[in-house]
Amino acid sequence: MEPVVIFCNPLYREHHLFKVLEIRDLAYGYDQQMVIQDVNLQVAAGQTVAILGRSGVGKTTLFNLIAGILPVQSGSISLGGQPLEPGQVSYMLQKDMLFEHLTLVDNVALPLVVSGGMRQRAAFLRTACFKRQWVLLDEAFGALDAVTRRQLHQWFLQYKQQMGWSTLLITHDVDEALILSDKVYVMGGK
Repeated sequence: MEPVVIFCNPLYREHHLFKVLEIRDLAYGYDQQMVIQDVNLQVAAGQTVAILGRSGVGKTTLFNLIAGILPVQSGSISLGGQPLEPGQVSYMLQKDMLFEHLTLVDNVALPLVVSGGMRQRAAFLRTACFKRQWVLLDEAFGALDAVTRRQLHQWFLQYKQQMGWSTLLITHDVDEALILSDKVYVMGGK
């Protein structure tokens, strides 16, 4: 099922469309079981786009395809009209994937193992170290308490602007999608 746009920030300026991450007719399946089908979406330079959907509808599979972790089976993913190559986007996974036996500096270069908020900040910094304009965030705020989540939302918005990120964000939180995004897609399906 094609994602449906449910929100588009009216303050977003269309002149940012000079460079677009575009997904057309994307489909992917595991063992003859289609996980995503007919996915079409766009993320313009400087824009944050949220993907909402129930667990199991293929949001993380979509990110794995964009990141080049999985090969495209059907459809296309392009950046600025050219096929997207692996390594052109930074990808922050659901789990922070930090090594607890390493220092914060060591984890950022490749947490200060204290709180979930500090771990998420370290994971963001590590993601930023790739110095990519295009960033995928897979439930980056999901495991945090409400206060820390809101603090990291503000931190992300400021940092995103400083870094000039164009961001595709997976979340289950409608409020989070509306706060952080210029546009929201909803994925349906099995």
